[in-house]
Amino acid sequence: YTITELERNAVYRFRVSAQNAGAVSEPRELPDPVVCKEPEIPPSMDLSALQSQDFVLKESSDFALKIPYSGLPKPKVSWLRGLGPLKESGRIFTKTLQDNTTLFIKRVTKADTGIFTLSLENLAGSQSAEFKMKVVGKPTAPQMPIEFDDVQPDSVTISWKQPDSDGGSEVTNYIIEKSDNRSATWVYVSSGVKR
Repeated sequence: YTITELERNAVYRFRVSAQNAGAVSEPRELPDPVVCKEPEIPPSMDLSALQSQDFVLKESSDFALKIPYSGLPKPKVSWLRGLGPLKESGRIFTKTLQDNTTLFIKRVTKADTGIFTLSLENLAGSQSAEFKMKVVGKPTAPQMPIEFDDVQPDSVTISWKQPDSDGGSEVTNYIIEKSDNRSATWVYVSSGVKR
């Protein structure tokens, strides 16, 4: 039997008697009083939709990380960047609803590389998770000088130095193009050149 219309956080004692056609029994009292309150459930976040907690973000793209969560009472949600609280701006911000929180990063920059931490806390406990962000972008041009190592009547061997910056990701290949003096048009030679 469910007893309703009780006051939240009030302490109650209960007893039960049996009744039949003959009479009502002596009451049997429950041994302990009860406080009418929500059950306490530790915070929990659902990361099952994520393939990984490590993200490679493309520079200038937009990024959103939505994490469902639960717990009673409703957990306090905090986002950290590095060791301190996340400083929200028009470009980096969060939105927290009743059962999920989302981290938004607009126009990702290389400065967004690092660790973001989601922390949930309530009276029953706490849980946190780290998300590693690595931002990759366009590498800089190969360093000068580009040199002619060997010139033959029908071929040229060239060499160059690696770019100053790989854009946050290893340079996998180089693209070679050519142009002759008769036209200003660049023509593709190869895109699979390794160094």
